[in-house]
Amino acid sequence: MYYIYSDALRRKGFEVLAVPEDDEGIGLAALERKLRALGGAVERIAFFYVVTVNNPSCTILSNERRRALLEVAGRLSGEQGRGIPIFYDLAYELLLHDPRAEPFVSVLPEDELGIAYEIGTLSKCWRRGCGSGICWAPAVR
Repeated sequence: MYYIYSDALRRKGFEVLAVPEDDEGIGLAALERKLRALGGAVERIAFFYVVTVNNPSCTILSNERRRALLEVAGRLSGEQGRGIPIFYDLAYELLLHDPRAEPFVSVLPEDELGIAYEIGTLSKCWRRGCGSGICWAPAVR
């Protein structure tokens, strides 16, 4: 996660829980271990934030892992009786031009709880410092 964003969250009182990645993105086993280790504090989770193309590691979140992370957020939402949003940061996806990489598939059509958000920007691929942003959100039900 971008260090400035992490610092901003901490200043606002959030505790940032970093999860190691594997070759498909955030490691599911590591995430589950961290969630169990939280014990009762798992009730304080405000949201999940997922970078889909990591900078600087260049790890690309697989489509299967995207869906699995949505399932984790959905399961936790159900256990806690509230929606815990999951934000997918797509900032670097438009920069990826490797034909060997699988095409990115949105999780929004699979999001039955309305907790997934996909956030993008044109400033990474169009013009630095432009400050534009895009957010795809669940449909209002």
